[in-house]
Amino acid sequence: MKLYLVLIVFFIVNNSLFAQIKVKLVLPDNCSAITSLNQVKSENQASVSLYPNPTKRYLGVKISANTTIEDATIEIFSMDSRKVFSEKIYCPSKELIKQIDLLALSPQSYVLKITCSDFVDTQSFIVNKN
Repeated sequence: MKLYLVLIVFFIVNNSLFAQIKVKLVLPDNCSAITSLNQVKSENQASVSLYPNPTKRYLGVKISANTTIEDATIEIFSMDSRKVFSEKIYCPSKELIKQIDLLALSPQSYVLKITCSDFVDTQSFIVNKN
């Protein structure tokens, strides 16, 4: 018997519900299951990189997609769900590199949300002024 554990965690950022899920499954030895979300591939899969993290002033955002990104929205939320930054970008290519000036933000953790026509991704980062 194979044993898998699944946990469901919900959190809210700017009135949007996000979830992380873990489930406990017991399967007979002759059955299989997807044990990681990384095993699920999408035709419109994209990768998002934030650098440096933690950062003092500038945050680099790199989006690489299999299809043209076109319209993208980059939003930054504080931990109390306030939107502190928002920018719409038109990018007629498969890669977008953007540098964001964070001088006006106080030192703490933030959530960056990227919305494109084919995907949505959220990542956290830290602003550290020391």
